Amino acid sequence: MLWRVKYSQNQGHVRKARCQQPVFKTDEEFEGAKNSYKNWACVETPFLAGLYSESAAVGWTKWLLEKREERKVKIYRVSTNKLKVLKAEPYGNYDNEFLIYLEIPDENILETKIYKY
Repeated sequence: MLWRVKYSQNQGHVRKARCQQPVFKTDEEFEGAKNSYKNWACVETPFLAGLYSESAAVGWTKWLLEKREERKVKIYRVSTNKLKVLKAEPYGNYDNEFLIYLEIPDENILETKIYKY
């Protein structure tokens, strides 16, 4: 499932999220849509980041690789209703929105892949 996450620069963490279409029901659908994005940065963390430009992707990747020990990203579901608020551990001071594809292994902590465009 994709979520559009509103990110607060002042607080330095994700403030809220709402379900964002399209919602992919299978891995094949998701991979097909993911591959349609032009600029992707693959990092050795629990997520991928796709950005506006190649230079932004390179900078984002370098920052993540430098900070990956200190800034592990985990999403917590506040409610069993997945349309409600999500929280993330510190991410950085970026006043942007993120698209998060939630991989839901169980009802506990959700590991994520994060996509930004």
